[in-house]
Amino acid sequence: MELSLGMLSNVTGNLRLGGTLFIQYGTFATGGCDGFVNVWDGTNKKRLYQYSKYASSIAALSFSKDGHLLAVASSYTYEEGEKSHDPDAIFIRAVNEVEVKPKPKALTAPQ
Repeated sequence: MELSLGMLSNVTGNLRLGGTLFIQYGTFATGGCDGFVNVWDGTNKKRLYQYSKYASSIAALSFSKDGHLLAVASSYTYEEGEKSHDPDAIFIRAVNEVEVKPKPKALTAPQ
């Protein structure tokens, strides 16, 4: 699947992305200067999951090869200029399939 920057802007509402990473199931994760990591269903253009906010901007994301772990680099990226900020950190979190797998479409009743 090919996504343009405009499509990501429409989906995330924020052009400044710290990372965009495609994963299995046709979904992908984004992280930005707002400190949130979101998982998206690219086919249906819907957010599947939003992780709790990190202390500062998301500088990078990486899933493990098997997709069970997500590394999140949180680092102030000076989007608001020079100011005091939380120290840079890397977080490793377990990924639950419910967070990254698209929801099945509801079937409509025949009329």
